[in-house]
Amino acid sequence: MSAMPRPAEAPPRILLFDDDPAYCGEMSRYLQAYGFAVTTVLNAADFADRLAVEAPDLILLDQLLGDTTGTDVLRGLRARTDTPCIIVTGAPDPMDRVVNLELGADDDVDKSAPSRELLARIRAVLRR
Repeated sequence: MSAMPRPAEAPPRILLFDDDPAYCGEMSRYLQAYGFAVTTVLNAADFADRLAVEAPDLILLDQLLGDTTGTDVLRGLRARTDTPCIIVTGAPDPMDRVVNLELGADDDVDKSAPSRELLARIRAVLRR
């Protein structure tokens, strides 16, 4: 089954993959307030299932996931799609950021950055 395309008048769709339900809820509400349709997933299996039925306009991907890493997810993602992807990380290792950007992440944002900065980065990536 292929993912469904988005109608032209629909709000931009963001798929948020983070294993922290509180962060997902907070970020989802914030982005929805700015006109985005947000779907959240908490694990790799749900992420794969969601991608099979939805073609998001952008993926927000946590670096530190319980059962995998954002780097591993990104590697698999880039083998299948060029959907824009922003890594949201609390990881202290700058090499993770370098590797993610080299693997095809469109941006890498520290999780402690203000929500407004993440919003600006999302809009910048979607303008491209």
